[in-house]
Amino acid sequence: MTPRLRSAARIVLVAAALLAAGSATARAQAERLGPDTQPVLLNRRELPRLTTRAYPAALRQRRLAGAAALRMKVLPDGTVDSMTISITSTTEPAFGPAAVEVVRQLRFRPATIEGIPVAVWVDFPVAFGRPASGTTTDVQRDGRIFRENLPPPRP
Repeated sequence: MTPRLRSAARIVLVAAALLAAGSATARAQAERLGPDTQPVLLNRRELPRLTTRAYPAALRQRRLAGAAALRMKVLPDGTVDSMTISITSTTEPAFGPAAVEVVRQLRFRPATIEGIPVAVWVDFPVAFGRPASGTTTDVQRDGRIFRENLPPPRP
């Protein structure tokens, strides 16, 4: 290889490295700012069936309604990482494990940064009991609040 070709090859390699580093820096900055899109629950219509199936028998006999709030990571493939599920609050201790059983079965359209699916942390409420129809509740995910069709809190 001639000295001129070696010099040109070095320039091309350096330029490629700078472009890759710039892209990585932009991506890291976007991850710090948050995703462009939030995860969207795809199997929302299954929630009533899932919560009914997971409803603790002892609480069902007492006709006790309640809820649990969970924190979990939604992976780039839209599934929930079951190792990251944690119970943040419950109205009754028995609702916590039941809510974990429900969220393990949830599927999401993943969050994205620059069109690329990414993993994000999600705070997700699970309500047990007879929900009123036609209302929505606020859901907080990654510090952002938005509307989602979920069972509402009891008045």
